[in-house]
Amino acid sequence: MKKLALSLALLFSFEIPAMGQEEDEFDFFIARPTTGNQTVVAGIDVGNGNIFFPGVRVIGAEFEGAGGFDPGFLAEEPGFNNPGSAGIDVNGDPFVQPPGAVVPNQGDLIALQRLNVEVGGLSGAELFFWDGVGEVNFVETVDTVLAIADPDDAADITGAFDDHPILSLTTASDPGVTPAEGIYLFSVTASLPGLDPTDPLFIALGTPSVSEASIEAAVGFVNTALAIPEPMNLMLITLGTLLGLGRRRV
Repeated sequence: MKKLALSLALLFSFEIPAMGQEEDEFDFFIARPTTGNQTVVAGIDVGNGNIFFPGVRVIGAEFEGAGGFDPGFLAEEPGFNNPGSAGIDVNGDPFVQPPGAVVPNQGDLIALQRLNVEVGGLSGAELFFWDGVGEVNFVETVDTVLAIADPDDAADITGAFDDHPILSLTTASDPGVTPAEGIYLFSVTASLPGLDPTDPLFIALGTPSVSEASIEAAVGFVNTALAIPEPMNLMLITLGTLLGLGRRRV
C-alpha cells in the first residue's frame, strides 16, 4: 500500500529512500515503558524490515481504500504496530525493542482518543483541511467528518500486534456529496491498558488526487510547528538508519 511517512529525518534535510512504493508500510510504533507510566510511541517502517525511527509523531498517508473496498474516502493507514518479542529486523535478526520500551502484554488493545488539533496556530477543531496547492494553509472543516473505527487487533503472546483502524471521510449534511479533494489533518493519542496516553500524534491524509509533495509539505508544517528537540544522539540514530536503508535498496 502506497504511503508517505516522514519523521524527524525531514528536519535534517534527508529523504527517506523509496517511501511511497507499494511494499512500504510506515506505522506508529507503540510499546510499554520500562519506567514511568506513559505509552511509548515512535515510528516503524514495517515494509522495509521493521526499521525503528525515534521521535516520530507525524505521519502522512493517502485515502486508498480499506478492507478491500474501492479507495473513495476510506483509509487504513497509518497503523499502530509492535513486532513483539518474535519480530525480525531489517537484517533478519530478532527485533530488539528500543531503549525505554518493552513489548505490550498479551491481550493489550490500544485505545485511540481524538483531540482538537493544536499545532502551528491551528486550534479549536478536530479536523483541518488544505487543498494542497501553494503554501500550506490549513483551515477548519465546516461540513466534513472523519470517523475512526475502534482498534480491534490485540497483542498476541509475543506482544506483537498490527492494528489498522479504518478511517472514513464523509460530508456531514449529505453523505452522498463527495468531500473536497485535499489534505485532512487530525490528531489522536494512543494508549495501552493501564498507561497514560502518548503525546498528541498527527496524521495528514491526502485524497487520491493530491501529490506526495503536498503531503510532504503538510507533514513538514506540523513537524516544524512541534519543534521537537533533536539531540545529537537522535540525529546519529536516524542517519544510521537511513544509510542502512539506502544500502539495502538496490
